[in-house]
Amino acid sequence: LKFIQLSGLKFIFPIFMGHSIWKSDKKSGNKGDKVDKSMKKRMHDEKQPCEEAVISIISHLVMNTCIKQSNIDMTDGTGFDLELNTGNNIQLLCRNRLLNKFIENDGEKIDRCTELFVKYYQQLQKSDEELRNLRFQLLQLEDEVGLEELDDVELLYAKRLTGGLLQLQELAIILIFVCNVSTTTATTNSNNNSNTNSNNNSNSNSNSNSNTNANSNTTNSNINMNIMQSKLAIDNLSMSDVLDIVRETIAHISDGTDIDIDESDDEDEDSDLPYAIDMKNDRKLYTYIQSKKRDLLINWSSALSKNM
Repeated sequence: LKFIQLSGLKFIFPIFMGHSIWKSDKKSGNKGDKVDKSMKKRMHDEKQPCEEAVISIISHLVMNTCIKQSNIDMTDGTGFDLELNTGNNIQLLCRNRLLNKFIENDGEKIDRCTELFVKYYQQLQKSDEELRNLRFQLLQLEDEVGLEELDDVELLYAKRLTGGLLQLQELAIILIFVCNVSTTTATTNSNNNSNTNSNNNSNSNSNSNSNTNANSNTTNSNINMNIMQSKLAIDNLSMSDVLDIVRETIAHISDGTDIDIDESDDEDEDSDLPYAIDMKNDRKLYTYIQSKKRDLLINWSSALSKNM
């Protein structure tokens, strides 16, 4: 949240839109050509890593603005109080600012997000095809060790993540966020407007205003989804493909029931040291947040599937 409060969005979204972070020095006289060439090479080498990093940052901002973390007592690793979509005013403002970035300028960032989704979807397809070809070659060579590695679910999933699945998952989270949170944000704002107007208007008028605002926001959400649908359709994709990626993401997120804290750690002589306590608390907090992330994505995907 602090990143958004400190105007960090204006630095990462130009990179997200594909604009260069490097600028050539045109005032360098005779050295201008050499500088330009070196800059072009640097831009080419670092464009992909920067793009992937920014996608990851925005995806994490989405989660951090939608999952509230408050009143966490880390003295004993308990007292977790995380709520979904019920953040305080600061969290709500940050969520609105993030959402507005995608809506502004006729939804150009939604276009960019779907464009990147198509790019990494095609990249993943190529990676999966390479894995299938590798498996066929190993079968011909009767390489049992290699086949055993490919049959390992976790190793195969890791290979697919590096083949573009990770960025695809993060982009799917961003897209489903834009489709769902526009309605949620609007409903919250309409409730605030209703409470403000209740001092001056009758209850019937305030309820009418609230319903009108909520319906308007639902329309905005549908407009955002229509923009995505039309952009994805160009490459024979649809929002169903986005939902499939989200569901695959959900399948690999802990539901919080498998928190594995080794109780024998408490018997170790070093278990009371500050770093040992921090490690156990960090593991509990991370797993708990992951479970909340899973619940949030399940809610979003269910809501989106009903609107499709």
